[in-house]
Amino acid sequence: MAGLLLIAFISPSVNPPMSSISEISSSSLEKRVRVSGLVSDVHRFDGGSMLLTVEDDGGEIDVYLSYSVAGEFEDFDLEGCEAEFTGDVKLYRGRLEVVVDMPEDVVLK
Repeated sequence: MAGLLLIAFISPSVNPPMSSISEISSSSLEKRVRVSGLVSDVHRFDGGSMLLTVEDDGGEIDVYLSYSVAGEFEDFDLEGCEAEFTGDVKLYRGRLEVVVDMPEDVVLK
C-alpha cells in the first residue's frame, strides 16, 4: 500500500499533465511541466545547447535544451516541428523558460 501511495505522490512530478503555455506563470517556478507546441525559433549556442521558442494557442515560451539533450537533436531541423517538452520552469534574465534535462523529455510529433 505504501508503494502505491509513493507512486501516486511521485507520478505528477515525473510525468506532469499537459499545460497550456498560458498557464505557466511565476507560480510555476521550480515545478515540472509538460507543454506541446510549434517550435517557431531555434538558437544553437557554441557550447552545444539550444534555446527554442515554442508556441501554442495560448502564447509562447522559451525551452532550453542542455548540450547533452541538444546533442540528440543536432541532425534535426527543429524549426517548424510540433513537439512536446517536459522540464522544470526556471527564470532566466527575467523570462520564464522550461529547462529540459533528459532527451526522453522531448517528443517530436
